[in-house]
Amino acid sequence: MNIMRPLKYFFSTLYAFLFVGIVTVSAATGTFGGSSSGGSGGGGLRNPLKNINSFEAFVAALLKAAIYIGLPIAVLFIVYSGFLFITAQGNDKKLTDAKTTFYWTVIGVAIFLGSWALAKIIESTVRLITG
Repeated sequence: MNIMRPLKYFFSTLYAFLFVGIVTVSAATGTFGGSSSGGSGGGGLRNPLKNINSFEAFVAALLKAAIYIGLPIAVLFIVYSGFLFITAQGNDKKLTDAKTTFYWTVIGVAIFLGSWALAKIIESTVRLITG
């Protein structure tokens, strides 16, 4: 199967949705009506992220959401690798697959938690410097 054809349709659809989104946002930031036309003056966009008003707060909220989603998935992969160990029953190939799954799960969790720790260190350093 030629993979380029589905990719072409996927990216053209994605581009169309992004373009429509940009046009919609551009139209929404304009003013609606005026004093001479009798319409209501002023328009704009409301912040959909209620209490997030800075880039730092956005990154913190994004990281918190990633932790809430990522840690249960990591636990499921650890349980899955344990299941692979149990079902291997001495088969060398299956044991190797189980060890590989467990190894990469632990590496993924370490990267995940390391990125969280690094973000917290950077956040505390910036707060210390800026006062």
